[in-house]
Amino acid sequence: TIILPLVDVSFAVGAGAFNGDKKEKGAGGIGGKMTPSAVLVIQNGHTRLVNIKNQDTMTKILDMIPDVVDKFSSSKEGKMTEDDVKDILDEADSSKE
Repeated sequence: TIILPLVDVSFAVGAGAFNGDKKEKGAGGIGGKMTPSAVLVIQNGHTRLVNIKNQDTMTKILDMIPDVVDKFSSSKEGKMTEDDVKDILDEADSSKE
């Protein structure tokens, strides 16, 4: 399994100067920010993008659709029941809060 985090990176620079009463003053600053936005998961030849940023319940459900389809189409031992689907949806709703 390969997990690749995707992040948004931003930088800001500011500078200023003042010249008054025969005194010169100057100042400056720099800042940076890294925000996680998604995770790319590569597992058993399948690639999946998991959104982290601004994720609501609907987005989580859409992200889980491929997993649900895989479990329904897998062998009889690994089949998902209606209760399993309900648990997944309840988990997505509870993590929103």
